[in-house]
Amino acid sequence: MKNPKLLWLIITFLIIIIGILSYSLFKTKSASIADINSFEECAAAGYPILEIYPEQCNTPDGKNFVNNIPGQPREILPPQGGEGVACTMEARECPDGSFVGRTGPNCEFTPCSGEK
Repeated sequence: MKNPKLLWLIITFLIIIIGILSYSLFKTKSASIADINSFEECAAAGYPILEIYPEQCNTPDGKNFVNNIPGQPREILPPQGGEGVACTMEARECPDGSFVGRTGPNCEFTPCSGEK
């Protein structure tokens, strides 16, 4: 090109156009994150699914959605009419290689065979 001023004008114009397009695409993506309100919408948007049970999907803005599985309770409730306790389903390995779980009102591990 024989006119360097025209070349710089074209380059500046292209940079401005690219900046405007990038901003509008980012703004649209941010608005769509705010519209996500369920696990299904999060998964459909392509955000990562945590391979745990139940599955969870996280958005970049920190929202967490859990895959609700039909027939599964969402939380553990105490039995009706009493003071029930729900223990976590952890296991502890005993010295003999067997495993014991938590039980009782304090959710303590069941003693291994040979322990008090």
